[in-house]
Amino acid sequence: MPLVSRYSAWIKMVLRSKRPWNQLSTDEQSALAPKLAGLGNATAADAFNKVINAGASDAIRVTASVQTVKCYIAQSGGLENSETWQQIKEITEVNSNGGYPRGADMGEIIGNAVDPFENQTSCIQVRVNDKDEFLKALANDPKNAFQVDSLGDEAMKTIGASWHPFNNARAATDYRSDPQMHYSNDWSDKDGYGPHYFFFHWDHTSSNGRMSTWLGDVRGGMAHGPCAPVSAVMEYLKRTGQMRK
Repeated sequence: MPLVSRYSAWIKMVLRSKRPWNQLSTDEQSALAPKLAGLGNATAADAFNKVINAGASDAIRVTASVQTVKCYIAQSGGLENSETWQQIKEITEVNSNGGYPRGADMGEIIGNAVDPFENQTSCIQVRVNDKDEFLKALANDPKNAFQVDSLGDEAMKTIGASWHPFNNARAATDYRSDPQMHYSNDWSDKDGYGPHYFFFHWDHTSSNGRMSTWLGDVRGGMAHGPCAPVSAVMEYLKRTGQMRK
């Protein structure tokens, strides 16, 4: 094979390896393929690449989005086909915009504050089979034991100060300083979304620490705002045995 042809083939191979789908392991691809929305006649690889590239404008954001999905699969029990994973019907969007969904009102709520971890994390949007069964699966998660619609959340709703007017689920962590997995279906009243459509990200600190005091949990909740960088999430999942080292 001529040198130019070999070089061209090598370039194509490198570009293929950098595509989002090819950055996933075979097990991750198998777990994710049934959850990709709007496949139509597209392959799972094409659908995933489209989802990632639609929400990321450069290579750094693409990397953050792929790593976010890898962490999401790990903590949701995707490789073990957990009850939580079974309840997830489809992943509709992955947006690398500082962890907040496109079009959401988060920026207005936090006063358009600068997110120090922008480009380092992503927000995932999912549609579940049934929101009540999904929330029940989260609460029964043996590793993460989500707190669903806590008393604090309900109190904030009562006084009209909650960011999340409908359902809200936060994972239990070891410490207040751990990144916390967080779901909310904030667009339950919007056409095309409804109560079974959830936004997901990791908060920078936890309001549900097993080894934290109630005051520590309050402090963790008050520190919410910027989302956790995916590197911190990976470290946490490896430390807690939810992701391979």
